[in-house]
Amino acid sequence: MGRIYKYPSYVKNVEPLGVGGDPCRRLCLTINLDRRGSKQALFIMMNPSKATATVSDKTINAIIKYTYEKCDDLREVSKIIVFNLYAVYETASGNLADLIAVHGHLFATGNDKLISPPCDEMLSREAEKSSMVVIAWGKPQCSSGAIRSCGYYLRILEVLKLIKAHDPYHLGTSLVDGLFPRHPRGIDYSWSLSKVDVAGLIQKIESRL
Repeated sequence: MGRIYKYPSYVKNVEPLGVGGDPCRRLCLTINLDRRGSKQALFIMMNPSKATATVSDKTINAIIKYTYEKCDDLREVSKIIVFNLYAVYETASGNLADLIAVHGHLFATGNDKLISPPCDEMLSREAEKSSMVVIAWGKPQCSSGAIRSCGYYLRILEVLKLIKAHDPYHLGTSLVDGLFPRHPRGIDYSWSLSKVDVAGLIQKIESRL
């Protein structure tokens, strides 16, 4: 049995919006902090791992600590909203391509007919309400061919176009390989937040399709 992560004491409550079935999906995670600030931050990562209403995971705790303790730009944030490129639970990102291939793009992203409103509509709505949007989906741990064949670049484009008007940020001063925003699983708490050159990133991603 793996390590069990508890939420920090300054987390008031956590509200997951999930969908049962095989595989299980989580559309978003709302984390309310014990803080007087009234702002909301939206983080967009790759896919859900283990976090529920009562049990956290390493990545979610890293985001919470970064927001509450380490980042001056987020000091007025009292609510964290977590969305992902993909809604399916999978602890090993290298296996994500297989899930997408089996279940299809719309199911994997939470935009199939079983979800109302679809995940991207909810994501757009939360981006509108957020004072800060942070992209943090990382580079998949699979081959470049698998990245392309599973539609990962296409999904990045879909999400970038949804949030481009909200001036998103990324962790640290540079993108991995000039393409991928850093993932919080390996966070350095000294990292600052940097503006994303959305137009330039879209152009780079389109060249990979």
